[in-house]
Amino acid sequence: MSLLLSLFVTLWALQCPPSTAEYAGRCVPQSCINEGMVCEGRGVCDRHGVCRYKDRQAVPHITKEPKECMDGELLCNGRGQCAQQPNGSYACECDEGFSLFGSSSHCVPNVCITGDKLCSGRGSCVDNRDTGEQGCNCNDLTIGDQCELCDQDGVEVNGKCIYKECVTTYPDGSQGECNDIGICGKLSGIYMCICSQLDSYTVDRFTCLAYSCLANDLTKGVCYRHGFCKGGKCVCDEGHSGTLCEHTSVGCNEGETLVGDKCYPTACISGMGDTLPVLCNAAGHCNYKTGVCECSIAYTGSLCTECADTAILVDGACIDAACITDEPDGSISVCNGQGKCIDGPENSVECLCDSDYRAIGTLFCYSSSCVRFNRLCNNRGTCVNDACQCDDDFYGEYCEFSRSCPSGHEYVLGYCVPDVCVTTYSDGQKAICGGYGHCVEKEDGPTCECIKDGRFINGACVSEKCITDKLNNVVCSNKGQCKGGVCSCDYDTLSPTC
Repeated sequence: MSLLLSLFVTLWALQCPPSTAEYAGRCVPQSCINEGMVCEGRGVCDRHGVCRYKDRQAVPHITKEPKECMDGELLCNGRGQCAQQPNGSYACECDEGFSLFGSSSHCVPNVCITGDKLCSGRGSCVDNRDTGEQGCNCNDLTIGDQCELCDQDGVEVNGKCIYKECVTTYPDGSQGECNDIGICGKLSGIYMCICSQLDSYTVDRFTCLAYSCLANDLTKGVCYRHGFCKGGKCVCDEGHSGTLCEHTSVGCNEGETLVGDKCYPTACISGMGDTLPVLCNAAGHCNYKTGVCECSIAYTGSLCTECADTAILVDGACIDAACITDEPDGSISVCNGQGKCIDGPENSVECLCDSDYRAIGTLFCYSSSCVRFNRLCNNRGTCVNDACQCDDDFYGEYCEFSRSCPSGHEYVLGYCVPDVCVTTYSDGQKAICGGYGHCVEKEDGPTCECIKDGRFINGACVSEKCITDKLNNVVCSNKGQCKGGVCSCDYDTLSPTC
């Protein structure tokens, strides 16, 4: 009888359905078995015959995940699950706060997505699983939550932020990067134009000149001095033509004066330079249609030769009073002595700061070593000799740290946080509302306001993913702590809930 029972058990164990095999007394899809182990011994095999791992990471020669869902060695970039589509194909279904971008397997934080580009095409997307940090890490000269803006040293040209000195502004008002025949790069920490070596050369750090805009007789100048070079071609002034603007047929109208081969409004000519007339005292713009000078804010008069009522004469130049800084020794300076005053938008003025200096607001220039996140010394000190001199109770390169917080508060992640909102973990680390909420002031005092699916348990915001017993509010099976919405277990385990 015992022999018959043993034979029956053996025969039953071998009768697994097709495409499955017996393993440890049960039938397992063959797609999950490799070298005698199920999912390499660190995952579980689901009913579809797909290995699921705690960290969603798959080993290429073992994983049976559909290739449409694999982002390198990560399933859905570690931020989603693979799902079969109605047409039989596979694609990732991303976690909340994430979306597919660029492929069926690449889940990225929504905060990084800007149309058909990540971070406006001007930065990289950061998704740090350890710290929970998500957002855009912007390239040089670029700022904004999604790198959508250029900083004060950058100018947007054709969708790129270009260092301002590398930008060529043409007489027709258009702009280009390094005369449109080079790129602006950084060599040894210094910005400069890197010109095309085949058809141009570098005049100075920020100017590229195309050979095609020069005559064999170099004394003729660029485009015979009757136009300007743009992208390697001459754009000729009115009345001039030819590849190098070498052909002239100029006849001046009444009220115009011919200088060289070009007509100028007579009422705009305030003097003569070496070869060309000085227009509007070089302190304004000549409107060629009306023949009248349009002066900069600090100047007035028909030829812009007088200071406006709001301006002060400084070293022979009219400077709008808004750009004037009173120094401690009683003297005055323009833009803290570290910039020049220029016309701004809507009839205003602003400071164009020197290299290595940044504008705070629009009228003050401070050393870049004192400015961070567009704030001077974190609004907790002053800039002295190119370094922050912090107010009492603050310290750090940018005065970013506080020596003390008010009673009932703790210093956490750069902020003084009410004690009721501070989560202290067993390893001594601290977080604000468990890293899954915000501390807000309410009528009855400060409290944690949890985000998304968060629930306030034992003084911290925890996500539903961490709650293993909702009825009794058990977190991470009482074998770990919820940090930033995920379980951090007291010991190594394959389970995401410890």
